[in-house]
Amino acid sequence: MSVDVWWDVSGSTFEDAEALTEFIIGSLNKITPQGTRGFTLWLGPVGTDPDDMPLRMDLDPDPGASPVESIEAIADLTRITRENVEGAAAVRWLPAELMAVDAEFTGRDIEVMEYSGDELVHVPANLARVSIPTAIRIAVAYCQSGERFEGVEWEPAVATDGATN
Repeated sequence: MSVDVWWDVSGSTFEDAEALTEFIIGSLNKITPQGTRGFTLWLGPVGTDPDDMPLRMDLDPDPGASPVESIEAIADLTRITRENVEGAAAVRWLPAELMAVDAEFTGRDIEVMEYSGDELVHVPANLARVSIPTAIRIAVAYCQSGERFEGVEWEPAVATDGATN
């Protein structure tokens, strides 16, 4: 199955899970205009309006890290690969206002770029409840089936301020 993926103000169609995985890993190595590697992806069926994508993923491979401030600092960052990817993610199934939860993973506060012209978005630890490898598995399963991944728990997505996100 093919899926559309949107990030910032761009989008692409991915024909298979392998291409989608490579895209996500490659994106984790990019520095946002805000100086971090955290970003938001929206996934959905081909042709879906970006505002109607059912799967939202906030990915931060460096939770708690300060934004980089120089080219030298960028050069010092570890290149992320499938073998060493770490970090935290908030994965939400928007139609049902659910979030993915891995009971073995301790949630972490993360900062992500939702749009390049905006400030970073803070995602609290009670929403960022899966590792990035688990988030990638969720994206792959969605790419293959078009359905919500059943290999994790899904709970109501409620931010710390009580608002549903």
